[in-house]
Amino acid sequence: MSSHALHQMYFHIIWTTKQRMEYIGEDVREWMIAQIQSESEKREATVLACNTMPDHVHLLVNLPPTVLVSAFIGEVKGASSYAFGREYGPNHFLKWQTGYCVLTMRKGDTKTVVGYIATQQERHAQGKLWPHLEQTSDE
Repeated sequence: MSSHALHQMYFHIIWTTKQRMEYIGEDVREWMIAQIQSESEKREATVLACNTMPDHVHLLVNLPPTVLVSAFIGEVKGASSYAFGREYGPNHFLKWQTGYCVLTMRKGDTKTVVGYIATQQERHAQGKLWPHLEQTSDE
């Protein structure tokens, strides 16, 4: 890719656990966020925000045009599930739902979405969700 190219490709990605099982408890939430961020960065993403709920993940990234979005998501999901099994042993497992939701956005919208992702716990507790940012493949 030429150093003379400009790209601004922002993706809000949401995926769920298999059958919406609550695998991501508070005891592993920070570890999972760090894992997803690390796996994303290994795949050339710039992570703007990442947060989890017990049964789903929100990830906002900027990806270069050389990265295939579907491959990126599959690799991050697979690597994070594998790492979870390694870290927490055979009695704890994590399975992701097959699908995902990916929404594109303008750079100007990223600040709002970063705030939305950062406040997931409060929003879910208060029922103040934005349905268009909570879409998943299982709905």
